[in-house]
Amino acid sequence: GSGNGVFLSTKAGKLYGRGSGKGDATKLTATAVNPYVDNTATYVPHYYTTDGYAALGVVNITTGNGKTNNLPARYGTDGSKISWSTEGAFELYLMPAATLDEGTAAYYSLIGAPAVPPRYGFGFIASRWGWENRSYIESVLHQFRDGNYPIDAFITDFGWFTTESDYAYPSEGKDYYHDFNFSNLTFPEPQAQLKEYREKLNFRMGGIRKPRLGNTDLIKFATAQGFILPGGETELGYAEGRNLNYGIKAARDWYAEQQKHYYPDGVSFFWNDEGETDFYTFHWWNVAQLQSLRATSDDTRFYSINRAWSPGMARLGATVWTGDINPSWDDLVNTPGMMLNWGLAGAPYVACDIGGFTGESSADLLTRWYQVGAFIPTMRVHSTKDATPHFPWLWGDAGVNLQAALNLRYQLLPYHYSLAHRMYKTNRLWMRPLVAEYPEDATASVLANQWFDGDLMVAPVLNQDSTKDVYLPKGEWYSFN
Repeated sequence: GSGNGVFLSTKAGKLYGRGSGKGDATKLTATAVNPYVDNTATYVPHYYTTDGYAALGVVNITTGNGKTNNLPARYGTDGSKISWSTEGAFELYLMPAATLDEGTAAYYSLIGAPAVPPRYGFGFIASRWGWENRSYIESVLHQFRDGNYPIDAFITDFGWFTTESDYAYPSEGKDYYHDFNFSNLTFPEPQAQLKEYREKLNFRMGGIRKPRLGNTDLIKFATAQGFILPGGETELGYAEGRNLNYGIKAARDWYAEQQKHYYPDGVSFFWNDEGETDFYTFHWWNVAQLQSLRATSDDTRFYSINRAWSPGMARLGATVWTGDINPSWDDLVNTPGMMLNWGLAGAPYVACDIGGFTGESSADLLTRWYQVGAFIPTMRVHSTKDATPHFPWLWGDAGVNLQAALNLRYQLLPYHYSLAHRMYKTNRLWMRPLVAEYPEDATASVLANQWFDGDLMVAPVLNQDSTKDVYLPKGEWYSFN
């Protein structure tokens, strides 16, 4: 069917699994959801209701103002009925489930079991904006190793493939810009460098990708082929007429061909940024990148980290992060709830910019964030170019505590890797809210600042005054570690 008029009765059922943004991250339930993707927010047309079933709505169009990042499959509840409001053809999938765990498992059975990332994705990943040159990159890598800070990978911003930002570019781009190369500043000998980093220093490298083009000739070609999405980033005023439409198979084929050399060159994975150009951009973008990988390897696990997502991407090997968050205690408080809400909604592998991205962090805040990071699916730091990078040796006396959090992360790695395999086999979430284990406990049912990491209940310090309240549901509890 289509349009308004799909109603389901409810006995004041609580609705879980919508996704979340910064404004509602600390709430596990909602009464109205308008699905869309954006920086620091993803909402999807899914819920599990305590009435005893899960639901997923599907429509065949996307909408928006300047970019089509909305999915017109909205739902809401007034306590007596759940109403769907849609545009275009509409399908509604209903999955009987007596519990939240059963509902989530049924949902992942429908959208695809989450692929297990490569083992390096369970360690620590260091990212920043501002890897200036080859010398700086190698200095940082050696400081990690010489200081005995455990780490598996580093991520570089756009400086790895080009020499300048394209944010101020006109719609026709610049003729000297390179979209699919390596920068001579950071990677003058890319194959040799990446081979050395991998074989001698045991580092994987991930590179940022943008969903658009900056080179004039490539923009002309893609425009002539009909590969360009209309509009751009209207709120921020960039990328007008330069974003690729990955929903077109020929566009994916072309993109996959352009960038497939990166994998044999030594790039291990991609960090996909600013792809909220359509509700499904990240999905089709990852399909194209997976196609690049399969052109060069039949069995290497695909891995990517994405700023937003749509249901089903996890089956490809696509993971997510919570976007460009601030170095603030508020955004630290939001982190566990974003992880839990996104997992219930279809993205179980969640990272964040540990320490906050947009400005200067503090030693206390960074320490608490590292401690949270040890117990989330992907532990990764990131910072803007003018801020102190979130590398342990740069933070004075706090470096000891940062190193301790990294050591704990690696002590947990076999445990986490096993939980990830169990999640793939059973569709049982690895990171779960307390309500999944204690559905009849009224206090546990609303908590988003404590969670289960497998069988470990995590209750971190999230307050600037180093205090915390911990709720222990009925049972016998033992202190970990």
